[in-house]
Amino acid sequence: MVWSDEEPESFFLEDLPESLGGMFPAHPLKRKQFLAGRFLLTQLVPNFPLQQIRIAEGGRPFLEQGSPYFSISHTSKYIAAIVHDQQAVGIDVEQVSDRVLRVGNKFLSMVEQQLIQVVLDNAINLTQTILYTLAWSVKEASFKALHETGVDFMRDLPIENIEWMNGFWRVEMGGKGSELEIHAHNMGPVCLAIAVRKV
Repeated sequence: MVWSDEEPESFFLEDLPESLGGMFPAHPLKRKQFLAGRFLLTQLVPNFPLQQIRIAEGGRPFLEQGSPYFSISHTSKYIAAIVHDQQAVGIDVEQVSDRVLRVGNKFLSMVEQQLIQVVLDNAINLTQTILYTLAWSVKEASFKALHETGVDFMRDLPIENIEWMNGFWRVEMGGKGSELEIHAHNMGPVCLAIAVRKV
């Protein structure tokens, strides 16, 4: 689920248990992102055990009992969440911005950049900025689904193949990413990627 976060904080508070109050971040933006993310979880799973959410050392929220597996992401005014009963998942939403071009060499190898160029050469209404943002989002979602620390985006999550299907990317990765099924989509001002462990 992807939500355009235009509501006041009070909107999200109406549907969330009061017991979450002691967990709210102090910063207003972080607090609203916290509330909106948990609101989305309850829209996906009405009785989601919000009080049992813990935060891993790297900042990733999780449930100690594992299932349901979930992931939350936010950027600008957009919030995204995904839930899966049986498999680890990751989601990432990113605002399309030229800044991703300036750091492309830090997360994309030359082989990956050439692969993206082939997609760009054969695509309509796509730009290098959109494709690099999609690639970053794919790697972020994959990292979240792996539930590991010390993952290097270039070494451990190399993009090996991209299929463009009806506005969606279907991505195949090597390394640690080979354990995942990955899809991505450009939604105008933002890019969205989801990753789920293969059964």
